[in-house]
Amino acid sequence: MTGKPVPSIETARQLLRSGRNQEAQSLFLPIIRANPQNIEALIGLATALLQQKKFEPALPWLERARKIDALRIDPLFCLGWAYTGLSQFENAIGAYKAILAIDANHFESHYNVASCELTLGRHHLALRALMAAIKLRPTFAAAHNNLGIAYAGLNRHDQALAAFDEALRLKPDSPDTHRLRGISLLAKGALAEGWREYEARWANLAVANGKFAKIPMWKGGEPFHGKGILLHPENGLIETLQCLRFVPQLAAMGVQCFVEVEPALRTLAQRSLPMAWVLRDGETVGGIHYRLSFPSIPHALGLPGERAIPAIVPYLLPNATRALALQERFRARPGRVVAIVWDDRGQSQPSSDRALPIAQVAALFKLPGVRFVSMQRSLTEEERTVLAQHDNVLSIGDELSDVDDMAAAIAGVDMVVAVDSVAAHVAGALGKPLCVMLPFAAHWRWMVERPDSPWYPTARLLRQTTVGQWQPVLQEIARILVKPRGNRQ
Repeated sequence: MTGKPVPSIETARQLLRSGRNQEAQSLFLPIIRANPQNIEALIGLATALLQQKKFEPALPWLERARKIDALRIDPLFCLGWAYTGLSQFENAIGAYKAILAIDANHFESHYNVASCELTLGRHHLALRALMAAIKLRPTFAAAHNNLGIAYAGLNRHDQALAAFDEALRLKPDSPDTHRLRGISLLAKGALAEGWREYEARWANLAVANGKFAKIPMWKGGEPFHGKGILLHPENGLIETLQCLRFVPQLAAMGVQCFVEVEPALRTLAQRSLPMAWVLRDGETVGGIHYRLSFPSIPHALGLPGERAIPAIVPYLLPNATRALALQERFRARPGRVVAIVWDDRGQSQPSSDRALPIAQVAALFKLPGVRFVSMQRSLTEEERTVLAQHDNVLSIGDELSDVDDMAAAIAGVDMVVAVDSVAAHVAGALGKPLCVMLPFAAHWRWMVERPDSPWYPTARLLRQTTVGQWQPVLQEIARILVKPRGNRQ
């Protein structure tokens, strides 16, 4: 009695090429059992798993293939693919660099190294890899696009724009490149053109076919007087807070404003925007003719530049009774009262470049005559331990159930020191003196190389001058905090 015949590897490959990955997988396995040294079957099985996003199970098969032929490129390339799928970007870079040690002109490996470095925020290393990739394939538009991203991450926006322009020359119909080009223009302060380019994001179906897709978008040219426009969030609380300033302006123009905000912001928005209808959770109303996301408002209004940004503060109104009670609590002992947030965790979309280590922040707690109110939420054990060592620090982060609570707390302090976070934007919207601690390449709203903001007139911007280095920023904040009140020099 004989066993089943071993499947043909060519049949398995044909299934793989046609996208029938599970069937291909079922054929590669008996081929490998019949001949464990069959490197083609090992690579084929791993590829079938990778196509199904089964990244971890693919790894041992690829390692077996590497042991058979250490100089073969495709197992290494698949390893890079697997590690990228597992978000193990250092390992992926290692796999791609192993390929480059074999073949220095392997375009895909240069390009993929750059993609991993961009994900890790190491823009200078991404730049080097992209230069090598473009030298090998100068007409590949995506490489120029990523080159622009790398330059933008280094605050080199003129070079970023040149890279985006080249990407668009090679592939004119790329909405994402237009969007990225818009971001660099906004960072440079070319607001009108930047907002226009940023609108290209709506060509992305995932964005355009969102919650309100059935309502026509108001683009600024349609008649609006007496019309109902639904204003809604797009990218989170920070952006909503930044753009609520436009609601009174739109209402004064004759627009009937229906406003949807994130649940955590609803109470504060209802109190602050009596000229608008702030929707309750799940509420549906009639009379809505158009929709407009918050970040699209400046373009729809045709704002020509930063002088047209409505910067009258406050435009948010905290709960006066709660604010007074907190103010009395904060001032139980003498001293300047400063609210502080050193990490945006738990407040917005997290970002490692908007987080300071508590060991460095703690130096501020030693300043004489300053009392701190920590509004940091979700404290780590290390942070709790450090805060407990300073009797001039009151931690209230766990008491803040929504943005209205945060606004009341901010109203009760003298000043706010924060990373680019919900707290910073609430403070700016309330007109509270504010120091914003910014990473080397900050969000476009803060532009570049300027200490002030057209969005928040009471804000002072303190920027990293070297990527990842917060110490000079903290030293400048310490200098500001020990100055007599009223002296902003």
